[in-house]
Formats: sequence, structure tokens, C-alpha cells
Amino acid sequence: MKIFITGGTGFVGREIVRQLHEEGRTIRLLVRDPDSERVQEIISRYRVEVHTGNGRTLLKISTLRERRISWRRRERQGSKDSFT
Repeated sequence: MKIFITGGTGFVGREIVRQLHEEGRTIRLLVRDPDSERVQEIISRYRVEVHTGNGRTLLKISTLRERRISWRRRERQGSKDSFT
């Protein structure tokens, strides 16, 4: 299972990353600065996937996901209307 984490470089987040790594989970982190020393340490220690962004990035992702789900529902129902 892939786990997407925000705040994974903070005090609590690093512990969560460590525990998930021990469980064998695939971890993805959302970070503001992928070149920071802390992020590089986490990458080398836990082999996480890093995605650059912030809270607005998450909002965009969730909005696009909801629109895609809405479009798929309408497609299954045979409607060709816009999803806006």
C-alpha cells in the first residue's frame, strides 16, 4: 500500500515515516524543499518518494480527483454534459 504524507519531515512526521517504513509500506512525501538536508536524510534512510508542493497542491489534487470521479459517474450514466 502506498501512503502519502504531509509533514513527514517534522518531529512527529519522521516517526510516522519510520514506523511505516518498518511495516514495509511505500511512502510518498509532500515537501516544500526537496533539496533540504532533512528531506535528503529521510530519502536516503527510508527510500521515500518525494513530491514538491504545499497545501495548495493538495487542494488542486483533490479538486481534480473529484472532478474525474464526477465525470466517470456521468459517463457511466450515459450523460455527455460538462462536469462544471
